[in-house]
Amino acid sequence: MTSWTSELGAIIQQLAGNPDSAIEKGVILFVGVVACVIVQFLAARMLSMTMVNVGRATGVMIVCIDAALAAATAARLYLVPLVESNALRPFLPPAAALVAVLAIAAPVACLTEHGNYMQGVASILLAVAAALFVGFLVKAGFGAASQGNREMDKTREHKRQIEKLFHTTPPTPLTAPRIVV
Repeated sequence: MTSWTSELGAIIQQLAGNPDSAIEKGVILFVGVVACVIVQFLAARMLSMTMVNVGRATGVMIVCIDAALAAATAARLYLVPLVESNALRPFLPPAAALVAVLAIAAPVACLTEHGNYMQGVASILLAVAAALFVGFLVKAGFGAASQGNREMDKTREHKRQIEKLFHTTPPTPLTAPRIVV
């Protein structure tokens, strides 16, 4: 069980783009899942699936994400060690996830949202593509913000050095000499 959870954690870390902090990873994954559900709902309506609502779209995407993650984890644990070709190994987990989506999630979408198989596949693929794109944008936003913070810290340090250079001794107020009688 430990190997499953560690491999699943590694896959989720890769999907989030290897973020710097847990908060960043949580935000990226949350925004990606929300985008996935919204786009799946809109794509299913656009593709004329008859019984579409937000609850059903959420259920379909939960099944899709769970099936894809389980298949990718199983592929990393059981298939990758068996394959001798190093060139083929990186493609096995995504291929297993795609097969799981086509074999499990698309039929669930067809049954719950009342459409044909291709409508289910198209709505899920559009939703996953949108989630990856939105996740990429959020990751880029975090990268831009951290780069801006680093540059601002450099600017503050430079300003501190300039102030130190010009103000080595604090100015003393000019006072008249005291005459003691």
